[in-house]
Amino acid sequence: MYCGAELIGWHHAHALDGRTVYMADTGLLPEHQGRGVYSRLLPHLLAAFRAAGFTLVQSHHRATNTAVILPKLRAGFYLQGLNAYEGGVNAALTLSLDDTYRQAMHVRSGLRAPSGEAARRLGVPDEALPGLADAPSLPCHRKRRAAWI
Repeated sequence: MYCGAELIGWHHAHALDGRTVYMADTGLLPEHQGRGVYSRLLPHLLAAFRAAGFTLVQSHHRATNTAVILPKLRAGFYLQGLNAYEGGVNAALTLSLDDTYRQAMHVRSGLRAPSGEAARRLGVPDEALPGLADAPSLPCHRKRRAAWI
């Protein structure tokens, strides 16, 4: 990574298979850390992975590395698991660049009912989602209580 002509950091990723890329390492020189460089870099990396034909992006990070985990969660990555080891806890993150696979991930987690192509790929019955008439109506704002003095 460069800022103008100045080298400020690096990124390394490698293919795990024909559809999966593993984001192995990113580093920034200390004077460029904490300035949102990673958040600005991430969309470019994801676009490059899409252009290369990858449909799944994986990475692992120390659970305390919020400088990387938070931008990835904002970009659509999902926490797939935690792994405890002698050095602490690692968080496994996954991003599907394929909309149907992402929907299937939601079905497997119980967040969504299977429908359409995701149901077909999973080999389960298509369960249409309830219409808007069936959805509960919730207030969008809390009512303020009067202040008593």
